[in-house]
Amino acid sequence: VYDVDKIIGILQTENIQVYAEAYDVDLKIEPAASLDFGTIRANEDAKQQLKLTNKGKYDLAFKFSVGCPNPTLPTIKSMFTVSPQSGTLLPRGKPTAVVIVCRPDKEVSLKEESILSCQVSFNDPQMEVTLLKAVWKILFFYFQIGK
Repeated sequence: VYDVDKIIGILQTENIQVYAEAYDVDLKIEPAASLDFGTIRANEDAKQQLKLTNKGKYDLAFKFSVGCPNPTLPTIKSMFTVSPQSGTLLPRGKPTAVVIVCRPDKEVSLKEESILSCQVSFNDPQMEVTLLKAVWKILFFYFQIGK
C-alpha cells in the first residue's frame, strides 16, 4: 500500500489470493460439415438429424435459428422446423438429437448456404457460431391440364 503521492514509499504489504479457472467449450456436433436434404418435392418433408454432445465440464445452452442468407431469395424460415429449437446440454452427457425438417412450399434451389445457425452460451459470456451449412435443392412440379 502506498500513500497517494507515493512520497513515503511502501506503507504496508498485503498478500491477495486470487482464484480462477479457465475452461473452453467442448461441443461435438455430428455430422460436423453439412446437411444435405437432396431433392425434395414441394409440400413433402425431408428430415435430417444432428447430434450435439457437451464434452466439457459445465452446462451449455443452445438455440437454433433459421435465416435467409440472400435477401433476393424467397423467405425460407417457414420451410424449416427445428426440434428441439433450444435446450441445455449437460456436461459429459449423452448426445442430444436435434431433428431438422424441411418442407418447402415452392420451388427454390440453394447450394452451400448458411441457413441454420446455433447460438451456444455458458454462464455470462455468449458465443454465437454457425455450426453447419445446409446443402439442399427443392423441386416444385406444376401441371396444367388444357382443354
